[in-house]
Amino acid sequence: MAEIQSQISLKRDVLEELSETGYMDQMKAQLRARVIEAMEAKKKKQYGAASKYMRQSEISNPITKKVVGHEDGLLCAEIMREFMQFYKMNLSMKIFVPEMSLSEEFPKSRTEMERELGLKAS
Repeated sequence: MAEIQSQISLKRDVLEELSETGYMDQMKAQLRARVIEAMEAKKKKQYGAASKYMRQSEISNPITKKVVGHEDGLLCAEIMREFMQFYKMNLSMKIFVPEMSLSEEFPKSRTEMERELGLKAS
């Protein structure tokens, strides 16, 4: 009985350590990203070459489609994508891009966004 309690305590301590160091969050993000990749790969396999013309993702929803359907909403989403690219938040982007139904092949360039916002290039 003492051995079982010791193992339970050890598991709890290991999980606590992994959570405190952020490793559990990283693993969860990687798992979510792999699930998205698998869903997108299945869609590509099902629709073949035509899948690249389908902006709707398996995980997109009516609200996100409404957001990117509006010019300002699309610009905000593209700014968020640029932020994630700049800070190399690749796992977050693998979820964000399909969820927002953003085009992976034709993201807005920084120059394009600066022009639309009325900012001067830095």
